[in-house]
Amino acid sequence: MWFKNLVLLRLQEPFTLDAAAFEEHLKARAFTPCGVLESFSDGWCSPIPLEHAPLVHQGGGRLPFLPQAGRADSSKRCGQ
Repeated sequence: MWFKNLVLLRLQEPFTLDAAAFEEHLKARAFTPCGVLESFSDGWCSPIPLEHAPLVHQGGGRLPFLPQAGRADSSKRCGQ
Protein backbone atom coordinates (compact mmCIF):
# COMPACT_ATOMS: atom_id res chain seq x y z
CA MET A 1 0.00 0.00 0.00
CA TRP A 2 1.30 3.46 -0.88
CA PHE A 3 0.59 6.50 1.21
CA LYS A 4 0.28 10.04 -0.05
CA ASN A 5 1.77 12.64 2.30
CA LEU A 6 2.55 10.11 5.06
CA VAL A 7 4.02 11.69 8.20
CA LEU A 8 5.50 9.58 10.99
CA LEU A 9 6.17 11.17 14.34
CA ARG A 10 8.24 9.89 17.23
CA LEU A 11 7.05 10.98 20.67
CA GLN A 12 9.64 12.24 23.15
CA GLU A 13 7.56 11.28 26.20
CA PRO A 14 5.82 7.94 26.81
CA PHE A 15 2.21 7.96 25.57
CA THR A 16 0.04 7.22 28.61
CA LEU A 17 -3.51 7.48 27.22
CA ASP A 18 -5.49 4.32 26.52
CA ALA A 19 -7.67 4.00 23.40
CA ALA A 20 -10.85 5.27 25.12
CA ALA A 21 -9.19 8.37 26.61
CA PHE A 22 -7.39 9.14 23.33
CA GLU A 23 -10.66 8.86 21.40
CA GLU A 24 -12.32 11.35 23.76
CA HIS A 25 -9.60 13.87 22.88
CA LEU A 26 -10.03 13.27 19.14
CA LYS A 27 -13.85 13.56 19.28
CA ALA A 28 -13.47 17.27 20.04
CA ARG A 29 -12.13 17.69 16.48
CA ALA A 30 -13.95 14.93 14.57
CA PHE A 31 -14.21 15.52 10.82
CA THR A 32 -17.42 17.01 9.45
CA PRO A 33 -17.90 17.77 5.74
CA CYS A 34 -17.83 21.41 4.64
CA GLY A 35 -20.87 23.49 5.42
CA VAL A 36 -22.54 25.87 2.98
CA LEU A 37 -20.25 28.79 3.87
CA GLU A 38 -17.02 26.81 4.38
CA SER A 39 -14.35 26.29 1.75
CA PHE A 40 -12.27 23.79 3.79
CA SER A 41 -12.81 21.39 6.68
CA ASP A 42 -10.50 19.05 8.57
CA GLY A 43 -10.63 16.74 11.57
CA TRP A 44 -10.19 13.11 12.66
CA CYS A 45 -11.81 10.00 11.14
CA SER A 46 -11.83 6.33 12.01
CA PRO A 47 -9.10 4.17 10.43
CA ILE A 48 -11.83 1.54 9.89
CA PRO A 49 -14.13 2.35 6.93
CA LEU A 50 -17.39 1.70 8.79
CA GLU A 51 -20.05 4.30 9.50
CA HIS A 52 -19.97 4.24 13.32
CA ALA A 53 -16.46 2.91 13.90
CA PRO A 54 -14.35 4.38 16.73
CA LEU A 55 -11.85 7.16 15.93
CA VAL A 56 -9.03 5.07 17.44
CA HIS A 57 -8.52 1.37 16.75
CA GLN A 58 -6.33 -0.45 19.25
CA GLY A 59 -4.44 -3.41 17.86
CA GLY A 60 -0.99 -4.92 18.11
CA GLY A 61 0.09 -2.43 20.75
CA ARG A 62 -0.62 0.48 18.39
CA LEU A 63 -3.32 3.17 18.31
CA PRO A 64 -3.84 4.11 14.65
CA PHE A 65 -5.92 7.19 13.88
CA LEU A 66 -6.65 9.06 10.67
CA PRO A 67 -6.67 12.78 9.82
CA GLN A 68 -9.16 13.84 7.14
CA ALA A 69 -9.43 17.04 5.12
CA GLY A 70 -12.00 18.15 2.58
CA ARG A 71 -12.83 21.04 0.28
CA ALA A 72 -16.21 22.53 -0.54
CA ASP A 73 -16.02 21.16 -4.10
CA SER A 74 -15.70 17.61 -2.76
CA SER A 75 -18.48 15.50 -1.29
CA LYS A 76 -16.04 13.21 0.55
CA ARG A 77 -16.96 11.76 3.89
CA CYS A 78 -14.64 10.06 6.36
CA GLY A 79 -12.57 7.29 4.85
CA GLN A 80 -13.36 8.09 1.23
